Amino acid sequence: MDGSSSVEELTRLLREAEQRAKEDRQRAEREQQRAEEAERERQEERQRAEREQQRAEREQQRAEEAERERQEERQRAEREQQRAEREQQRAEREQQRAEASEEQTRLTTLDEYITACHASVFSRFAIETDPNLTSRGSITNPRDKWCPKNLRPWPDFLDQQKLTFGTLYDAFPTESR
Repeated sequence: MDGSSSVEELTRLLREAEQRAKEDRQRAEREQQRAEEAERERQEERQRAEREQQRAEREQQRAEEAERERQEERQRAEREQQRAEREQQRAEREQQRAEASEEQTRLTTLDEYITACHASVFSRFAIETDPNLTSRGSITNPRDKWCPKNLRPWPDFLDQQKLTFGTLYDAFPTESR
């Protein structure tokens, strides 16, 4: 029996070896599948990361473009505001010129005329008391000319002036003077 038991033993050992080899192959195949699956997952993860990076870059570009557009819009608004301010200033200068021109060409009222005469002529008269600053030459000959021969006080001047202006103001109301 030694021979048959050794054949049986060898057959059994052979079957066990074949079974182990089969299990090893299956284990190796499963390991290979796991490795392939892990590699596929790594590639998918890498692709997801690349897509995410591209999306982030596109988002960054959109944000930069939006910021650039905001800055351009702000600059346009500032230029428009400056233009409006210049136009406003020009309009104000034109208005002032028009008002000044109108003021220069409008008719003068009696009150304005009297005030202007007083400011331009009478208020500038001054008596020079320093003999070194007075004229030394001869005076103009008044022959054949109207001129006062003597000066005398006019005590009721203010009363007569009030009466005269009262008559004028009564004859010409404020709106027509």
